[in-house]
Amino acid sequence: MNERLKIVLLDYVSGAAALVLAVPLLGAFQPWVLPVVAVTLAGTGWIMYQSDRDGFGSQGQELTAYAALLGVVVLLGIVSVGLNLASLGSVARAALLGGGVALVGYRFVYGIVRPIPESRLVRAREGAW
Repeated sequence: MNERLKIVLLDYVSGAAALVLAVPLLGAFQPWVLPVVAVTLAGTGWIMYQSDRDGFGSQGQELTAYAALLGVVVLLGIVSVGLNLASLGSVARAALLGGGVALVGYRFVYGIVRPIPESRLVRAREGAW
């Protein structure tokens, strides 16, 4: 299996798993979770874009970006739950929904429609996923 196919499949399976876990949110949707969806969608998309182009310079910086995104999502969740605007479960599913859509959408654009950036392919050849 070549690197392009591995990258696309890995991101699609990860995104699909997040979306499957987020499905219960769609039945009891609360509008207050939209900021969580928006933040995780934009944040995950930005991190993937930077990661594909070696914009972070090191894996440690990439993990820091993911940790910062998680911190913002947790903060939004605490505010939402604290103000009784949303339940903890709906906030978590909203984060999964945003992240899943970002994974699938980004890899559709940079993997199916457009080529995967060469720096990402090099990392895949070296065994860094």
